[in-house]
Amino acid sequence: MAKPRKIFDPEIDFNSLMALSEDNIMSRLNCHNVGKILEFDPITQTCTVEMMQIKQFNQNYYIPAPLTKIPLVIYGAGNAHITLPNPTGSICLLLFLDRNIDSFLETGEQYEPETGRMHDFSDCIALTTFKTLANPIQEYD
Repeated sequence: MAKPRKIFDPEIDFNSLMALSEDNIMSRLNCHNVGKILEFDPITQTCTVEMMQIKQFNQNYYIPAPLTKIPLVIYGAGNAHITLPNPTGSICLLLFLDRNIDSFLETGEQYEPETGRMHDFSDCIALTTFKTLANPIQEYD
């Protein structure tokens, strides 16, 4: 793992400061991640997900708490959908949306974000399933 760069006053210039600022922002930005579905509620089609990647801030590592009430993407159109067996235990791709989705989840209509929240754990959806190199689909057709 790369160690974070430290600031030494005599060495800092504008470009170095900008690079440090960019690293700081990027290390806290949530875009996509990998998770494992711990629980699934078929009534709400939401799940509880454990993030598989340990978070790093500076030189400290954190295991994030499970994410709850995450909408699970279910493939379909109109009134037709493809349902699969209970996805508990499946690996999923977590997508952290650019802005908060509270109003959309409530209404399903076009909306204005209620807050300035961006790329937050609470604005996550899960897309299942993909496999790992250690656990490929057997007898793939």
